[in-house]
Amino acid sequence: MILLSIFSFKMCIATSCSNFYYTSIMFTIWKDNKDRVPGLNYWMLNLVFQTLGQALLPAAEKFSSPILGVIGNTCILTGAIFFYFGLAEFNGTTVRKKGYYLYISIFFILSVGLSLIFKHTVLKTLLFNMAVLLIFIQYLKI
Repeated sequence: MILLSIFSFKMCIATSCSNFYYTSIMFTIWKDNKDRVPGLNYWMLNLVFQTLGQALLPAAEKFSSPILGVIGNTCILTGAIFFYFGLAEFNGTTVRKKGYYLYISIFFILSVGLSLIFKHTVLKTLLFNMAVLLIFIQYLKI
């Protein structure tokens, strides 16, 4: 069990480093094309939030800090929502953004509540996966 935990921690660090590298490259592309491609600003925000969230998750595991895990999951969910905004803008579809910002707030409050009440991560993982699944369903509607 400890070996699996060390392996997953190292994989999370490697994934975070590769995401940071990818985001850095995309930042240079974004600077040159941000006014030409609709939705690119939101896609860049997606990459920043995804990278930040994936960097916070191994830190939460390393320091046994559930709040870092909640912030990391919230950043990943926020990135997924920004990707949806960018996809909608690219396709010329209008999206009511206030509802999604409320969605992020509710997710954060529920995650903090579950972190304070329960020490195990099954319910928090289920909440995160359900929240991301609902956003992915919105991707398919575009």
